[in-house]
Amino acid sequence: MTDLDEWDRWEGFDTVPPPEPGPGDQTNPFDQGSPEHEAWQRQEDADKAERRAIRQRQLLAAETDRQLTLLRARTAAQQQFNAEQAGMVPVPVGISLTDLLAQPIEPARYRIDGLWPRRGNVMLSAQYKAGKTTMRDNLVRSLVDGEPFLGNYHVEPVDNGRVGVIDSEMAENKLQEWLRDQGIHNTDQLILWPLRGRVRAFDVLNESVRLRWVEQIKAAEIRVMILDVLGPVLGALDLDENKNPDVIRFFAAFDATMAEAGVEETVVVHHMGHGAERSRGASRLRDWPDAEWRLVRQKDEDNPYGDADPSAPRFFSAFGRDVDVREGQITFDSLTRRLRYAEGNRKQARANAALMFVLGFVKEHPSASVRAIQDASQLVDGVTRDGVRDAVKHGVREGFLAVADGPNRSNLHTLTAPGFAALRSDF
Repeated sequence: MTDLDEWDRWEGFDTVPPPEPGPGDQTNPFDQGSPEHEAWQRQEDADKAERRAIRQRQLLAAETDRQLTLLRARTAAQQQFNAEQAGMVPVPVGISLTDLLAQPIEPARYRIDGLWPRRGNVMLSAQYKAGKTTMRDNLVRSLVDGEPFLGNYHVEPVDNGRVGVIDSEMAENKLQEWLRDQGIHNTDQLILWPLRGRVRAFDVLNESVRLRWVEQIKAAEIRVMILDVLGPVLGALDLDENKNPDVIRFFAAFDATMAEAGVEETVVVHHMGHGAERSRGASRLRDWPDAEWRLVRQKDEDNPYGDADPSAPRFFSAFGRDVDVREGQITFDSLTRRLRYAEGNRKQARANAALMFVLGFVKEHPSASVRAIQDASQLVDGVTRDGVRDAVKHGVREGFLAVADGPNRSNLHTLTAPGFAALRSDF
């Protein structure tokens, strides 16, 4: 029962009843339905409404005072807590430009040449099912075994500690299977935290939980940490990846955790948006890393804004502070799960695919016209009529194709010796 219900129970005691008829009265003016009775009832209803309104205002004022007291107490408690925490964080000492310039300048160093500066953060953004986990595993193998990353880039191995992986997505048995296939030699150099189904455990926003992670990471001597992937972690912490304040809040806690634990470099793996080629979510996601790595698939020219074919070729690029690696194609060895980078962007890859189709078709169909090659290309994914026309021109220009006059002013094409060699090498 509310305070107002209780008030209604008792306010009837204040009601003034209509007078009783006297012994000589023939007609009681307060009889039910009489004009006098109706006037009395209206006044009584108005008085009752006024008393109820007064009581409502009194209750509202009392509840407002109570809530204000709670808010003041909560604010004071937060201020006291912040002061206690601030006392635990050392304040850095400033340095003058004179002293800074007097210090010896260290040459730029990279964890991975041209891709990852020492003491830097990397965000690997990948399209849906583009192979981000395979790339992560290739990265892990290079870091602990010292092998060139993607078959091309020199790696400074982590020899003063270990590599850590916080995995929020893969099942533990699948994680075991995929890493085993990598053939990693220095297995003791890799520490894993499989968190699928328990991502909430990585609650770095909770100070006591965060400090426990600091202790565990420090005890494991992690120098390079990989968080794969970001989205489930933000979701588990009730943070919205599309809101800049939530992103800032997470990375402030994440960076503090890594710094206090002695981690020197970090990689965060994140998804790209639907049909997009940048990290999904708020703009501040792109402010955090020193370098961005992108892993994308070849687009369908007939549907450039849709998701690429899952079987389409993959392409890798990187840019950031002292990082500028142009887009190149990634090849995959299914037996060893090794990735390799080769120069050549998606436009060049499409042109090469069209040229290989043209050379292969002309080899099987000597004296083929452009129209015949174009008609045949309609049955091949990724090769267009315009691509065939450009490839024929390129093949003639490079000496891969010989041209002869045909009927009705057509041009007929045959394969030359350089063309046979190009077809065998597939560039």
